[in-house]
Amino acid sequence: MILRKHTPVLLLCAVLGAVSACGPETSSTGAGAGSSTGSSTGAGSGASTAASPQAGGGTAAGRDDCLIGTWKLDVEDMARQIAAKIPNGATGTSTGTVTLTFGDKMTITYANAVMITSPMSTGISMTITDKFAGSAESADWKAEDGKISGTMPVNNVKTTITMKVGNKEQAAPTQPLGGALDLSKGVLNYTCSGSTATMSNSAVSWKLTKA
Repeated sequence: MILRKHTPVLLLCAVLGAVSACGPETSSTGAGAGSSTGSSTGAGSGASTAASPQAGGGTAAGRDDCLIGTWKLDVEDMARQIAAKIPNGATGTSTGTVTLTFGDKMTITYANAVMITSPMSTGISMTITDKFAGSAESADWKAEDGKISGTMPVNNVKTTITMKVGNKEQAAPTQPLGGALDLSKGVLNYTCSGSTATMSNSAVSWKLTKA
């Protein structure tokens, strides 16, 4: 997801890629280096916490009942988080959907675009549009103690980046998104309470709502 050294593109990789890894998928046996605490803070009787994860009837061991089902990512909030990390008043918007499903398999489906616009010193603006399409799945996913882990060997997610400076537009070839979701052990934290959940690490937090 990197076009040379343009800051917005690097941040799309660093922030969106913080949960969706930019590099190759890492095995669940790898040691995570995320600096987040991993605590789960959802409130209420349905809340799942790192200290006491739910393990309701019928769910495989190590798979939090609270997560079972289909979830939609708040793509606008994700875009705002990316823009906030870019200096000089960048703005971020997003269209489409990112859907996560937890069941016998964990599946993430991308059908969205992220647009980051940043003013330049020349008085014009640069807009990076990153379009994502496809899905990936994990058959060995786990969610317990506030952490999600596993491997995602099935991945057909692709990304297309377009850069527009003023009235000039340049598109990069469509390419695979290496690591559609970073499930490295210890890296990805989660919280879950009723119909809301988060997935986060030290760089970004995804807000999810149950569909």
